[in-house]
Amino acid sequence: MNSLERVHACFRGAAEIAKTTTKTGFVLEVTAAGFAIWGLFSDVPRMWLPITGLGLAFAASCVRALGSHWRAFSRACVRTSARAFALGEDIDPATLSSIESDAPPLAAPLAKWLPAQTLQGYYQPRFPAGEARLREIYAESAFFTWRLLRVFFWALLLLTLIIAAGAFVALYGLVVQSPTDENVKRAILETLCSVTVAIFGMKAAEQTIEVFGQASSVRSVADALIRAPLPCGKVLGELVDDYDIQMSAGKDPPTLLWVLMRSSLNEQWNRRREALGPVPPTATSSAEQ
Repeated sequence: MNSLERVHACFRGAAEIAKTTTKTGFVLEVTAAGFAIWGLFSDVPRMWLPITGLGLAFAASCVRALGSHWRAFSRACVRTSARAFALGEDIDPATLSSIESDAPPLAAPLAKWLPAQTLQGYYQPRFPAGEARLREIYAESAFFTWRLLRVFFWALLLLTLIIAAGAFVALYGLVVQSPTDENVKRAILETLCSVTVAIFGMKAAEQTIEVFGQASSVRSVADALIRAPLPCGKVLGELVDDYDIQMSAGKDPPTLLWVLMRSSLNEQWNRRREALGPVPPTATSSAEQ
């Protein structure tokens, strides 16, 4: 396994760890929200419900922070390996050593279980090494990303509206409720649970805004990469840098969306990639090298 393949393996393994960690954080958040909702509709006041919910929310934040760390590492790996593979370059020993020393312990073993382990199998480029291949790899990645992010945005927006409506109804009920000795404890419980739900609503709203902005920016890059005259040289480099920045600072679309939309997006990309121009006759043999 050469240096390119080794960095690619670090990327694939770290990306899987980041996805698993992020999913774990999401499950913890959903569980915390479930406890909070249970507290809102429970007939008997249970003061441990909001405490448990807030504890799970804190744990979810810690797990998500760890997932963000490994995601940032995987993005750094893919920037290095994708560009080197596209331009037919190698990775210097210092960069390789730094990446492998920072990789999570299970990255390499996990990568061996994933499909398309080689760079050629993973990217399946049509063009030989050079700017044409770099443009193709980034155009394909940007297209799939912005399409998935657009669907992700609408899903987050719907979730935000549902949570906001529920939290508003719960808090409004507390405002209009007459304070009596019998319902003081109940009011405290409902307040804590409502605040917990409201926190998740604000987080969902924040992510919705971030995903909307990221989808718009990535779409601009995706369109610019295939717009005639095709970008090259400094312009191509700026677009590639812009995409990498957007992906490093933004969100990854959920894997579930990719599974559900893979067939239709592949068909659309096969039509869209024609804008990149005809494939040279020597592309197949060059790509295999």
